[in-house]
Amino acid sequence: MDKPEINVVWLKRNLRLHDNEALFRATQANIPFLIVYLFEPFLLNDTHYDSRHWNFIKESLCDLNEALKPHGSKVLTVESEAIPFFNRLQSHYRIQNIYSHQETGIRVTYERDKNFKRYCRNNQINWKEVTNNGVFRGRVDRKSWKEDWETYMKQDLVSFTPEEGQVLGLPSIQLLEAEFTIVSLKTPENAPFQKGGTHTGRQYLQSFFDSRYINYNAHISKPENSRKSCSRLSPYLAWGNLSVREVWQEAKALRANSSHKRALDSFTSRLRWQAHFIQKFEMEDTMQEESVNKGYGSLKKPISEAYLRAWETGTTGFPLVDASMRCLKETGYLNFRMRAMVVSFATHHLWQPWQAISKHLSLSL
Repeated sequence: MDKPEINVVWLKRNLRLHDNEALFRATQANIPFLIVYLFEPFLLNDTHYDSRHWNFIKESLCDLNEALKPHGSKVLTVESEAIPFFNRLQSHYRIQNIYSHQETGIRVTYERDKNFKRYCRNNQINWKEVTNNGVFRGRVDRKSWKEDWETYMKQDLVSFTPEEGQVLGLPSIQLLEAEFTIVSLKTPENAPFQKGGTHTGRQYLQSFFDSRYINYNAHISKPENSRKSCSRLSPYLAWGNLSVREVWQEAKALRANSSHKRALDSFTSRLRWQAHFIQKFEMEDTMQEESVNKGYGSLKKPISEAYLRAWETGTTGFPLVDASMRCLKETGYLNFRMRAMVVSFATHHLWQPWQAISKHLSLSL
């Protein structure tokens, strides 16, 4: 008996419905599809990830499930590495296409993707990855990158307008849940961190464009005032609750009649900066462990556990540094000026290698 044919939407850092090209493509194909998020053990155990990241992701998935509920579906949330999961799924279905976005994560996620691409080729599965936030895989240089990025930002958003009652995803997902290790999406209540999900991300976006952006330039470098006058959209962009393109387009639309054009120009320029540095990492992922300037590789910086511990816990005796590190620990947020300061302090004043401090800073959302 032939196995039924399906497509799969593999969610990674695109935890949204609107302007999600991977999901849009699946809805346009005339084949039932499964929406899945994999809690991969190699990432669960990676030191760059923390429980606050996983809780943000779980909250984002809960938000997605609420949006999918009227359409009779939800996300299958499985703890498994990618290849074992898809191997087992293939015992029930014939997978025609897998839709996802091109993920620029840490080096281990890139190695996973290369292995997975071979797996799909060997199993005659079409893996269709889409461009994410104007970061382009396979470029050999960044000539004309700015122009290409702006062209991408100006493209029409991928509309998500399913018909009322239209089933999105596989209606028999409950049967599959018995086949896999399902991850509970329960998270701690009243945690002092920004809550994940497109719904909450839109609230931050709306309040920023309603009034908070007005003082963006004046307060961007101030440790306390920046907490309100900066957008606070970083986690929602990082995990894909919002697309950079939709935020960029809304900012440009607001600018047309705003009396604070300079503030909006500064904001949209930083959206481009974000993509620019992700593009650099996409092309030169050795910078995860090696200095971009090779000359710094010859500097001798012995690790001091005492210095690192004082820096991490905010007990160096330097008030602004300590306040920033304690703020990071308690709230998960630190504006980028303070982030630059605490890195400079650790590498210059404490003379510690940047590789030894990077994982602690990854605790921020």
